Amino acid sequence: MPKNLRHKIVLGGKLLIIFLLIMVLEMQSNNMVLNAQNSNLNKQVDLKSLAILDMSTIEEVKQEEVIENPKIESVMTGYVYNCPACSGKLACDSSIDLTNGQINYNDQTYGEVRIVASSKNLECGSIVAIKAEKLGSEDILAIVLDRGMTGNKLDLLMPSEEEAHTKIGRTPITYEILRNGY
Repeated sequence: MPKNLRHKIVLGGKLLIIFLLIMVLEMQSNNMVLNAQNSNLNKQVDLKSLAILDMSTIEEVKQEEVIENPKIESVMTGYVYNCPACSGKLACDSSIDLTNGQINYNDQTYGEVRIVASSKNLECGSIVAIKAEKLGSEDILAIVLDRGMTGNKLDLLMPSEEEAHTKIGRTPITYEILRNGY
């Protein structure tokens, strides 16, 4: 066998051994990473203290926190399904037909709530608790199912134009968001 060919075979063998060693090391490295990840699936890193906390501890802290929604001061008006700019359909759910005088919506979580229009500041399906002294001491629970307002204003769906003008008009309100979107 020529010396040059023998040299190439030896070199090829050495490269093959190096390649196989690299593959074995790569597989062991991947396995070590997977083992490290698997042992920490139920852990979370608290970057403030750089400590690893158990997820059950975090859930206890969340339950103890009392999150208070900010109260938004605004103005509420009233509207009816057949106003000049209205189609009788709701912008957030056009399958609901308002021509039968419907002003309430049955929400799975909050039950029977009023329907309001808002700007896109509130997502469709958001639930708000409206406090309007002019309308009594109890909060009005409402769901955002329509659009057409600007800023933080709300427009409460009413059974008649007369009630929209006499009972609501332009009423100062305070409201808080109980649920953001569906």
